[in-house]
Amino acid sequence: MVTLRSRHGDIGLSRVSKHAFEDIVTLHATVSPPSQPHMLGTECNLSGITDEMMERAKGMFLAFTRSVALEQTRYGGVYPPIGSLGVIYVNGMKVAEEPNFLFSYDITAVNAVIKKSLNRERQNLGRSAYSDRVRAILLACSSTEVASRLAANLEKHAAGRACDELTWLDVQHHAVRILNASKRVVFATPDEIANDPNAIDSAKAQGYTLIPIPNTLSAKIHQSVDLRNAPVVDLHQFRKQEAESYQYTWVHVSNLTPAEQAVWRYMDRIVALIGGLPAVVLEVRISETLRAEHNVSRETVGCWDPTNGWVIVKRSQLRSLRDFAGVLLHELVHAKYGAVDVTREFELHLTHLAGGNRSRPVGLGLTGEACGGHSRA
Repeated sequence: MVTLRSRHGDIGLSRVSKHAFEDIVTLHATVSPPSQPHMLGTECNLSGITDEMMERAKGMFLAFTRSVALEQTRYGGVYPPIGSLGVIYVNGMKVAEEPNFLFSYDITAVNAVIKKSLNRERQNLGRSAYSDRVRAILLACSSTEVASRLAANLEKHAAGRACDELTWLDVQHHAVRILNASKRVVFATPDEIANDPNAIDSAKAQGYTLIPIPNTLSAKIHQSVDLRNAPVVDLHQFRKQEAESYQYTWVHVSNLTPAEQAVWRYMDRIVALIGGLPAVVLEVRISETLRAEHNVSRETVGCWDPTNGWVIVKRSQLRSLRDFAGVLLHELVHAKYGAVDVTREFELHLTHLAGGNRSRPVGLGLTGEACGGHSRA
């Protein structure tokens, strides 16, 4: 039994047969003059129910969960899951449960779709009715708490363990923008990870965390910016930043020490090992510096600059004929074949180079195995 009292009147319930359908009995409100015309507020009396029934009823309202909002937006609030469920509320009343949602949501800006979908009991509301409002709430969020949870869940996407909110492309993009603004990350698709291991290794060596992303997201984040208006670092942006990080201090051969010049004079004989200087290589240059190192365990000692047609060797490699030969041959393979490090193609060309020279020594004076490359541990 339910009884409501206020200074406006007393309201109770009665069972009344429906007009023209006498066999159908429905609940009707009965309104009487106020028994306490001077009272403040409203008194609600419930009788004939058990404590269990009361708890179940209270479970329909956000206010009784004691849940604290993680963030409030103009569309509604974001809350932690209720138990293991994401729960959808409309103005504080429960309308749906989502077993694979990352958050619970209280929609306070109700749109026409939700109004049309709500039945009298506000139950059985389908996702199609509220998904647009949930997305709007998430896209309006910028708090650290919501951001960190979205970002952490995005990292699970490649493994198929992401929550359902992260299946929405615009929410994925928002999570990328948040994550890029808060951490040193680089985003790459599975194909990019497989096809460019050298760039991936370089990113990790520089302290970036690799975040695998679906192919559908790659085009959306390309050339986009994060919440700080800084470029989102996908693999293309990382390569651009890496190229811009090279800082050369050129050294002319005449300024080398006698010992360094002695090593440098072997260049033509080393180049002969690969059949001569590739046509794309306009010059072999020496630089005192190549780039600022983010990880001292990986020193960049040589590079191929296809834009200018330069093979560049760090001056420190001229201390040893073996090091100079290794780095120079490594970069010439890049230039001649266009292959990137740590790929099958690059390894095959190196193997061919090494195998082809067993029968025609050129008298470099190397007694051990040559080594070198873009970077050295």
